Amino acid sequence: MESYTLTRQDAADLVEISVRSIDRYIKSWKIRSQKRWKSVYVNDNDVKNINSSSDSKPIIITTSSEKKENINKFETKEISTKENLDNFDKITKTFENIYTDLRNQIEKKDKIIQELSVNVWISQERVTQSISVSEHNRSQMLLEESKTHIAKQMTKLSDEKQKIEKDLKDERFDKKILIIFVFIFLSLAAYFWFKTV
Repeated sequence: MESYTLTRQDAADLVEISVRSIDRYIKSWKIRSQKRWKSVYVNDNDVKNINSSSDSKPIIITTSSEKKENINKFETKEISTKENLDNFDKITKTFENIYTDLRNQIEKKDKIIQELSVNVWISQERVTQSISVSEHNRSQMLLEESKTHIAKQMTKLSDEKQKIEKDLKDERFDKKILIIFVFIFLSLAAYFWFKTV
């Protein structure tokens, strides 16, 4: 199983390169990574492979006290990664518990829904059995006839509506023409009247 215990900073310290270089390795798929919450963890084997394959790594000469400090830093980082893994295990256990609780509640709801659907089916059967088949068929036939009758009435009403709208348009047009003629007649009568006076 692949292990992801090193953070980007841990990997950079282990390989002795910058964190930006680790990010470049991740983007170029040379190092696999996993995101847990807000932290990014890298694959330990990929970091070791990069450590062994990098020939152009600068040689850093350190004193023995610096080496001890580096070893102590790495040990504390290992401890912190172990603590992070323990915290991650606790979080996963709590999520598993929440998941099982939710699953149990969903199963209970499914059972209730099944019982309700069975009860609805039983009540429908009782209703259909309480009414005779001939009466049920007759009511269905009457319902279909009323639907067709309503559809016919709706088409008839829409036709009548269109006819009335057309008649109204014609009547308005006739009124406009009549008003124009009356206006012309009155203006001519006024003209002749003023002319004779």
